[in-house]
Amino acid sequence: MPNTIQRPAAADPRERAYASLLRHHGPGLAAVVAAIAEDAHPDLDFYSADSDRTRLIIALTLLAAGLPAEVVASPDESLRSALRVLDEFSGVECYLLRHGLTVEHFHVLRERLGDAYNTQMEA
Repeated sequence: MPNTIQRPAAADPRERAYASLLRHHGPGLAAVVAAIAEDAHPDLDFYSADSDRTRLIIALTLLAAGLPAEVVASPDESLRSALRVLDEFSGVECYLLRHGLTVEHFHVLRERLGDAYNTQMEA
């Protein structure tokens, strides 16, 4: 009998949708995060018809900027649970790098968004 990794089934449809997007659409998700990093004034008003994908892209962007997962996914328990998929890729940095984000993209996002978050938390 071959050794296979059994993944527990996701509890709800939204969690399954998030997890599926992460597992099967990494290059596309990373491309959108890269586009956000490359745009000096990104328009984060994505199509509301696909709010799950929008939430996931915003979560990946904020995680890439260095915000803590508990802040990014709160209060969305489905998103928080699905983000555990990133552990299969050794975390958000490895996931996004593997799928096309560059180190420079991380620097830009952390400077633009991470610093703003840290400043707000210190106030």
